[in-house]
Amino acid sequence: MIKLYIFNLDEFLCLADHCSGPVILWTDGGKPLDIWNSRMIQKGLYQEYRKNGGPLCLRLTIPDVKDYFRLVNFSIGDM
Repeated sequence: MIKLYIFNLDEFLCLADHCSGPVILWTDGGKPLDIWNSRMIQKGLYQEYRKNGGPLCLRLTIPDVKDYFRLVNFSIGDM
């Protein structure tokens, strides 16, 4: 599991949708949700993003190594 701070949610979700497999978001209650191509979950993230007025802190599990590094590299440059 990795914790990423996401400033540009649109770009992050676009990148997550192009992953080859699941991108698991862990809720505060410990429930895993797959955000990969899941419009309903992504809509909830947009609502939280707008409510907070800024970056989101996401706890993620990304099983595919290429997807993992792609999302981590995005997060590093997303400031």
